[in-house]
Amino acid sequence: MLAIASLVVWVIPSDDGSAQAATGGLVRLDNGTGDVADRIDLRGAPSSLAVDGDVVWVADRTARTVGQVDTTTHEVRPPVGIPGVPQVVVAGDGLAWVLDPFGGAVYVIDGHQAPRALKHMKGPVDAVFAFDSLWVVEAIGEQVFRLDPRSSSAPPQGRPIPLGDQSGPFRIAASDSSIWVLDSLSRSLIKIDPTMNDVVTEVDLYCPADSPTCQPQDLAVAGDTVWVALREGTLESFSIEGTPRATIGDLPGIRGLTADEHGVWVIGASGEARLLRLASDGSLITRVTTSLPPTDIADADGSVWVSLAAT
Repeated sequence: MLAIASLVVWVIPSDDGSAQAATGGLVRLDNGTGDVADRIDLRGAPSSLAVDGDVVWVADRTARTVGQVDTTTHEVRPPVGIPGVPQVVVAGDGLAWVLDPFGGAVYVIDGHQAPRALKHMKGPVDAVFAFDSLWVVEAIGEQVFRLDPRSSSAPPQGRPIPLGDQSGPFRIAASDSSIWVLDSLSRSLIKIDPTMNDVVTEVDLYCPADSPTCQPQDLAVAGDTVWVALREGTLESFSIEGTPRATIGDLPGIRGLTADEHGVWVIGASGEARLLRLASDGSLITRVTTSLPPTDIADADGSVWVSLAAT
């Protein structure tokens, strides 16, 4: 496929009308071409984002805040402070959940209300909203919690799901029928059945477990494909049954990814082309060069939102 280069130039007008370097912002890219479909100025340093309909939730680890951006009106609502470090933000059903792995807390934000603690645990590192529940990876406890998304006082939806001793769970995603956890120590994918609230299978990654370059970096699930990014610049894909499909190598390092049923977006760790759009078979659709480094990326129904922040 034809590779199309796009340049994202990011400036924010100052009070006197002149242009100045931006400290951060959001840009929406078309999945098919990589062209800029929309952009929204932010004055913080966005580090993590989540999309829920027409709202993008943006976490700023430096400022310790989480804000809402209305993508229809471009209204940037005043951010709310988080008691800890907002490392990850997840959104769905009008809510946002914020994970602070250092303070060991999961916060929920309902509309414009102040954040409140939903759950305290040992090292919450990632979460996904699926099957009317919030699924949270507890890294130190080596388990997954299934939580009521709104209230810590509601009856728990099953016991914590243990992932085994000497595991290193750190990423989680959902398909239409399963929950997937990426394990960095065993170099494997762990599949959880939400009807049983239990692990049903474990799938080894292609790369050898004893290889120093086999460092799982990120996880994305869309359609019938599970994608795993390795830090040194390799993508591995599996079917949702866990069957290996393909290995895609020679990418410029990988810092993150998001997927849809037609392909995958990759945040590169180096080089000018910081964003790559690949088809499901691994062929290049487009590459995007940005003037600021992308920090996170999230699917938005036919396009993606990307957060950009100054170094």
